[in-house]
Amino acid sequence: MATDDVALLRYIYTSVRNEDVILSRDLLNVLTHDAIYDTNPLWSLINSFVNRERYEKILASAVEVFLATVNLQTGGIEYWNPRTSGPGGTALDLRAFQRAMMASASMPVLMPPITILEGGAQHVDGGVREIAPLKVAIDHGATDLYAILLTPAQHEPKPDRYVFLVKTLLRSIDLFTQEVLANDLATALIYNQAIRHRETLRAKAARLLTKKQVKALFDDPANPDPFAGKRLLNLYVIRPQEELPIDSLQFSPVAMSQIMTLGGEAARRALAAGPVLSL
Repeated sequence: MATDDVALLRYIYTSVRNEDVILSRDLLNVLTHDAIYDTNPLWSLINSFVNRERYEKILASAVEVFLATVNLQTGGIEYWNPRTSGPGGTALDLRAFQRAMMASASMPVLMPPITILEGGAQHVDGGVREIAPLKVAIDHGATDLYAILLTPAQHEPKPDRYVFLVKTLLRSIDLFTQEVLANDLATALIYNQAIRHRETLRAKAARLLTKKQVKALFDDPANPDPFAGKRLLNLYVIRPQEELPIDSLQFSPVAMSQIMTLGGEAARRALAAGPVLSL
């Protein structure tokens, strides 16, 4: 997206199969490794498409890129920007950026944690802490936000029986992420509510007080207003109306093409409806 290679993105998304992303391990190997799946195919996929030429385009792009990961040692979320996340605020080298991409897709337990910087901490998918990482966009000045989600707002009961480890784990992760996602969206909406409330109070104060009094009330150096200068957010939430036909670790060209069609329909609905005001 950062280099406007939408056709290539569509091709990759609708052509990969399971064996292009993950490989199953037998039980003995699972017990002696750090994850249930081997992700060497995903590493090869990243290396084949995010090469030196494409990385130079990413660095030169007018579009800012942030990759979200969770640091397993600190437990905190970290955002990797190709221009500034290297040592001392420098650009990341190609290999570190590739590792950050890998880490941002690595579901813990199912996929191995990744060391992004030599000798550094281990990282996994940022979705452990944030599903819709809106805060980093807001902090960098974005006011029009498009959150693309993979789950419907209303969840129907699952008829499946959970008797296999991976299936049970995926379902548990799904339930956990639903709560994380609700909190992410609520944060953006509370931000808007706070700004509206501030504007309403300021307007009322302007009718009752002098300009000097209003300034003293809202511009107190001892108690800085965290929303001063902030603007209302236009939040568009693009999500399917029903559960997608495959789970997050299944890759089928036919199903992925179907999902892209569903995504297009969801985007048209969301844009026609306008910004979200409440959950």
